[in-house]
Amino acid sequence: MAIKPTPENQNQDQPAEESRDDSTVEKTLLKNHFVRALGQLERLHRCLLELIKLELDRQISEQEVTSAQALFLYNIGDGKLSATELRIRGYYTGSNLSYTIAKLVEGGFLHYERTVQDKRVVRLSLTEKGHEIKSMVAAIYEGHVPVLEEKGVTAEDLERLVSALKRLEHYWAEHIRYGF
Repeated sequence: MAIKPTPENQNQDQPAEESRDDSTVEKTLLKNHFVRALGQLERLHRCLLELIKLELDRQISEQEVTSAQALFLYNIGDGKLSATELRIRGYYTGSNLSYTIAKLVEGGFLHYERTVQDKRVVRLSLTEKGHEIKSMVAAIYEGHVPVLEEKGVTAEDLERLVSALKRLEHYWAEHIRYGF
């Protein structure tokens, strides 16, 4: 049997009210952490591009490639990929992708080959110059591993971070596709 609220038993309703307050506080905290995390991701990406730029400046006398283009070459790797595959992997969008490919082909960093089966499909692969840039970016990444350990960043920390970012990416992809 339900108890009718009276001044004597009104404290019994307090936990429900407190849980609503806790839920509001928790949602506010989640929103604040979410916005801070997005800002941190943006700053990290800019820092990565700046690190690559510094290394390019140090190793290459004439600046032929930007840090974003160097990262593009690293993402292509040793395989032969189509522009569509790069877009599907989530690295790049249409016009940005076309411009970057054109510049890298023009600079001699990428091979651009149409497939025999379908002339509309283009396969991209790195030239020798492209491999040099890819190797430089790989060396930057490799050089950070010992420092991560010194700073107390563990493989488990990074695994949890990547897992959370993948969940966020999945949510956004669904939101983009289906709306909410």
